[in-house]
Amino acid sequence: MSSVFISYRQLNDAQRLRVRDFAERLDARGIDVVLDQFYKDAHPGGPPEGWPKWSSDQAIHTERVLIIGNEPWFRCFDGTETPGTGLGAACEAGNIRQRLYDLGGVNDIIRVTYFDRTDVSTISFDLKRYDRFHADDHFDDIIAWLGGTVPVSTSATPTTTLTWPARCTTFLPDMANRHEEFDFFASTLCNSVPQRATLVSAGSDHGKTKLVAEFNRYGCEVLGQDACAFIDFKGRGTVDHIWDTLSLDLGSRLPGLSDRSPARLREGLRKATSPVLLSFDTFEQGTEDARDFVEKHLLADLGRTNAMRLLIAGQPHAMPNPAKAAWAHHAKRYDLGNIPDPQPWVDWAARVYRLIPENSVRTIVACSGGAPGVIANQLAHLGSLSAFQLAALGLK
Repeated sequence: MSSVFISYRQLNDAQRLRVRDFAERLDARGIDVVLDQFYKDAHPGGPPEGWPKWSSDQAIHTERVLIIGNEPWFRCFDGTETPGTGLGAACEAGNIRQRLYDLGGVNDIIRVTYFDRTDVSTISFDLKRYDRFHADDHFDDIIAWLGGTVPVSTSATPTTTLTWPARCTTFLPDMANRHEEFDFFASTLCNSVPQRATLVSAGSDHGKTKLVAEFNRYGCEVLGQDACAFIDFKGRGTVDHIWDTLSLDLGSRLPGLSDRSPARLREGLRKATSPVLLSFDTFEQGTEDARDFVEKHLLADLGRTNAMRLLIAGQPHAMPNPAKAAWAHHAKRYDLGNIPDPQPWVDWAARVYRLIPENSVRTIVACSGGAPGVIANQLAHLGSLSAFQLAALGLK
């Protein structure tokens, strides 16, 4: 079996995570992977000879090389990148070019792999003659090229048999309307929709907090309390708070959380045999590191963590944007508005505040324009009054 060095251009954190996930998949098939991120995990102080020499040595001496190909890397290979930019990739690319020259063009040690099909059109001229691999579609071909074992029945992402709960038909959400949002969320927990994440965006007084509370109450009902972690960023929006909550709430389901290793967390979620729910509220109050943690280690891994269900709620300006994300088709976003139709409020008040007259409910809804927070506060105030006090106000 070959050892393989992965050469890539470090563009951003999301791309680094994507490379790491690919390398972890190779490692899981028994491939000896040489990756700067793996080295840094084992040697937090970095290589004693420094990163430039370490990278250069790997590109020269590792038995095989996989290039994570994209236009910025190929500019380094072609020598057309802006001077002073992408120096690490340029050093590796220069050594790889020399290895190709020494081979006289007969090359079975260097290949290009790519994540996005658009990258194929940017492949450097001197590399076009060789076969190339799509990281997912040709994953088993990569393993075979590296001399690893290809199972008889394979897929790019190992699948785990999961037991999903049935929809709980007796659960009655304590809220007015939001039926579409609740039905979708409930469907994610029984795996009857393809999406795995529910995003709830709302400004103040739109009932977001109440909706999230009911989502979590339902999650605990159908999955069990030990399968649900609720992380509220309000006042405690740090990465440490995420780890503390995950360890406390999901420790019995996902072993090894005390290590605080994102890779260990993702591995546990991928191997889980029963669904778990991770909920994040007041997302806008999380630190940048905390929000990045959710996006890089949870949202970005939605396609591989079959057991994980995510709920993220917050103000519109701070919500993760699925528009250009690879995980977009695994998530659905709801932007909450007002509820001007009085009937849902009448029905809800009849269950919760039975003494409040229907005409009073309708008046409150009309005067508020259907703002859920305002309506709920007004009804709560009236609901705290006795029948005698309501009568004294002319509400009977």
